[in-house]
Amino acid sequence: MSRSDIVRRLRKRKIGVLMGGWSSEREISLLSGQRVLNSLKGQGFQAVGIDISRNFTEQIKRAKIDLAFVILHGRPGEDGTVQGYLDLLGIPYTGSGVTASAICIDKVITKMLFERVGIPTPPYFVIGPGADVQAVVAEAVEALAPSKSFTRPQEVREQALQIMACRGAVKAGEALAPEAIQSLLVQLDEIPVSSHCPHGRPLWRLMSYDDIRQSFRR
Repeated sequence: MSRSDIVRRLRKRKIGVLMGGWSSEREISLLSGQRVLNSLKGQGFQAVGIDISRNFTEQIKRAKIDLAFVILHGRPGEDGTVQGYLDLLGIPYTGSGVTASAICIDKVITKMLFERVGIPTPPYFVIGPGADVQAVVAEAVEALAPSKSFTRPQEVREQALQIMACRGAVKAGEALAPEAIQSLLVQLDEIPVSSHCPHGRPLWRLMSYDDIRQSFRR
C-alpha cells in the first residue's frame, strides 16, 4: 500500500486530537494540541479537538472518533489511563501502549529496568515522600564525589536550579539527577539566577537553599 493510499483512507476517518487534561502541563498540551489540530485540518483530514476532563470517557464516546491523536502531557495521557480506555473501545491511537506508558511515567522504575537489561543510564538517587534529604545528599556525595560531572560546579548548580525552579519538574518520588543533588550541596543564603528554565518560565527571584528543599513538597 502506497503512502497516498494510506492518506486517502485516513481522510475518511474521524480523528480526535486529545489535549488539555488536568496535569500541571495542561496549557502546554492545549497549545500543542491546537497546532496538531490545525495541521490535520489544513491537510484535509477530518479532525476534532477534545479538551480532556475527568469525564473523558463520556467525552470520547460522544465525539465518535475513529482514531485518536494523543497530545496529552502527564496524567492521564502518559500513564496508560487514556490508552487503556481507547484499547477497550478499539480506537487506534498515537504513541506508546498501556504497559510502556504505565512504566515510563515512573522514572525510578524506568531507570531500574534500564539497569536490569543493561541499557546505559546516568547514576541517580531517589528522594521519596518523607525521605531525609540531607542523608540522601550525603550518600550521593560519597558515591559521586570523584565524578568528572562536577568539574564546573557553578554551571552545574545553575542548570540544576533552573530545572528545580519549574514546579512539577522535580517531585517527591522521582529520580533526581546527580547534577540536581550536587546543587543541593551548595548551602548559600541566596543564589542569584537570572536566566530561564527549560520550559521558558522566568526565574524572577533569588532562590535560596530552603526554596530548593521546598520544591520537593509541591
